[in-house]
Amino acid sequence: MEKRRKEPEARYQRSCNHNYLVLQKPEEEAEDYQTQMLLENRIGGLLPMERRECEGREEYYYEISSLQPILRVYEHKELGWEEVRTITEGILDVYDRLQEYLLDDSHVVLEPEQIYQNLDDHSISLLFWPFYRGSREESFLHLAEYFLDRIDHRDTAAAMFAYRFYKIVRRDNFVPEDLRRALSEPEEAAAGASREPKVTIRMSKPEYEEQDMSRPESRQEEPYGETDPGDEEKSRLPVLSLCFLLAGLLVAFGLIPGIRSGSTRPVTAALLIVVGVVSFLLLFRGKRPPRNPDPAEIFPDPMPGSRPVSGVCQEESVTGFSEDGFPREKPREDPFAFEEDEFGKTVFYEPEKETLLCILKEKGKNTEYPMRSFPFTIGKVKDCVDLALPDRSVSRIHARIVRAGEQLCLQDCRSTNGTFLNGMRLEAEEQVMLEKGDEVGIGKLRFELV
Repeated sequence: MEKRRKEPEARYQRSCNHNYLVLQKPEEEAEDYQTQMLLENRIGGLLPMERRECEGREEYYYEISSLQPILRVYEHKELGWEEVRTITEGILDVYDRLQEYLLDDSHVVLEPEQIYQNLDDHSISLLFWPFYRGSREESFLHLAEYFLDRIDHRDTAAAMFAYRFYKIVRRDNFVPEDLRRALSEPEEAAAGASREPKVTIRMSKPEYEEQDMSRPESRQEEPYGETDPGDEEKSRLPVLSLCFLLAGLLVAFGLIPGIRSGSTRPVTAALLIVVGVVSFLLLFRGKRPPRNPDPAEIFPDPMPGSRPVSGVCQEESVTGFSEDGFPREKPREDPFAFEEDEFGKTVFYEPEKETLLCILKEKGKNTEYPMRSFPFTIGKVKDCVDLALPDRSVSRIHARIVRAGEQLCLQDCRSTNGTFLNGMRLEAEEQVMLEKGDEVGIGKLRFELV
C-alpha cells in the first residue's frame, strides 16, 4: 500500500559560505537504490545530496548555495511566457534524466517553495527526497495552480499555456511528454492572435439572399399610413373613364355605325358621358391622404406604470391641469426614495492617507526607504525585490522583513555576506523580531528602523 503524501520537515544551515537544506532521515525508513544512486552521482537538475551523522541521527544535506525558490523569485512580479517556459523546460529535463538513472519521479518534491532557480543562468534544480511518497499528477497539479495564480494574463502565450498546462495535468494517465508537446503551441497561437480576426455574419437564405439590402434601389419603403385594399381596382378607373367619354362623344357626333340617327342617340351619348364623368369623380375621391397611426394601436399594451401612449391620460393618474392646459400627473412613488433625516446630510468624504508602518534609514547617507507592504524584500535584483541596493556585498535576494500579526520580523534569505540585527548575524532563513531603533545590517550596509 502506498504511503500517504507527507512533506519533509526542513531546516537550513550555513557552513563555510555554503547554504544547505537539511532533512532528517525517518527512523522507520531504510536506504534503498534511490538513495545510493543520488549519493554516488551528481545528476543534473537535482540538488546535490550528501549524508551526515549528527548525535546518532542520519541527516541529508542538499546544497542550495546561490539558489532561490521560485516562490520567492517571483513574489513581486507576474510570470510571463519566457519565465513559464524556462521553468517548465527545466522541470521536464530533470524528469528525462530520472528515467536515465531509473529513479522514481514520485520522490520529487514539486512544490514552488522547493523548486530552486539559479538567478545567473535561470537553471532549475529540484529536490529529490528518497523517503518522500508523492503523486505525479498531484505534484504537477499544484504547479499548474501556482502558474494560474501568478501568470501575467496580458501575456497571451503565457496565459494560453498556463490553462493548457492545467487541462493536461488533469487528464487520466498524464505523462510529462504531453507538456513538452504543448510548449510549442502558445507561440504559434500568440502570433495569430495579434492579427485582427475576421468576423463572418451568416444570414438566413430566404430573407437575405434574394434581396441585397446594401443597394439603395433594393430598399423598398412602405407607405406610412393606411393602405386601401381596393387600390388595385381604383388604378383601372382612369382607363375606363376615358373609354366612356370617348364612346359618348363618338355617339353624339354620329361616328358609330348603327347609332347615327334616331331618338336613342342623344340618350346613349349622354349616358356614356355621365358614366365617364362619374368614374373620374370616384377616382379623385378615392385617393385619401395617409393618416398617422395612433400610438395606442401600435403599442396596445403599455408597461405597467408607464405614461399612456394614446395621448389620453388615464383618470387615476390625472390630478388637474396646468396653466398651459396640459394634464398634470400624480407624482409616482420612488421605491428607492428615502427621507434625508434617515441618513443625514451628505458630506464630503476625504480618503484616509496611507500610513507608513516604518522606515529604513541608511546610516551615513540619511536616505530613507519607506515600507508600505509586506513581505518587504531587500536585494539587488530590481525585478525580484522591493528595495534594490547596488552594492557588491548585497546578494540578489538578501533578506526580507515580514509581518507576523502586529510584529515585524527580519529574515535572512541565505545571503552570502549575511544579515545582521544589532551586530548579531542571523542563520540562514532565521527570523528574529524587530523593534524601532534596531540596527539592520545588509552585507556591509547598515540601516536603522524608525
